[in-house]
Amino acid sequence: MCEITTKWGPSEWSGIIQAVGAIIASIFLFLTFRSQKRSEKLMKESAEIDKRAKRGEYLPEIKLEILTFYPTISDGFGGAKIRKYNGEITTIEIKIIFNKNSVQILDFEFLQLEKYIQYEIYPFPLDRNKILLSGEAFELKFSINLQNYFDLVNDQDLDDFNSIIESNFIDYESRIYLKNKLFFADMLGNKYEFRFNVSDLKTLYYSELIMVD
Repeated sequence: MCEITTKWGPSEWSGIIQAVGAIIASIFLFLTFRSQKRSEKLMKESAEIDKRAKRGEYLPEIKLEILTFYPTISDGFGGAKIRKYNGEITTIEIKIIFNKNSVQILDFEFLQLEKYIQYEIYPFPLDRNKILLSGEAFELKFSINLQNYFDLVNDQDLDDFNSIIESNFIDYESRIYLKNKLFFADMLGNKYEFRFNVSDLKTLYYSELIMVD
């Protein structure tokens, strides 16, 4: 081996040095690439953590209110008696109040549009340029003619038809379940789906927020 190396000239040594240099450079490039990949991964993880933190900062606090108004008649003593099934309108008013942060209302879906159930929303029409500031609400009002909805026919035109219906002890209201979806965005542009349902005309149920984008 010593004899061979002693016979090498400048060109052979130059080639060996270049080869060793190339190996060292390749190792350096590999280590640099791996370091960059690790840095990119850490940056992505850090960005995601930062994004979630900011999302939490801009997420509104949601408060819900529901009021139900039944048709009434005078009781003759200055008060009123509820008459749900006398052919007049029962209304359910819902407020979804966005506290702490502003939101942009994107869309609303009532999932079971039926003949005798009408609804109105505020703000209407939905304008994607409109921002609900902190403390403002998305409002929804359902109007239902319970007599028509349940096909309760007053053949004899009885004045106290409502009492006859209630004397049957049939809980008609429990058969009504109003399913709804509200889509909104926070001020960072994160989009959410918020589901809420009305049971027996006066009980409000809602699910957790779902990220949709």
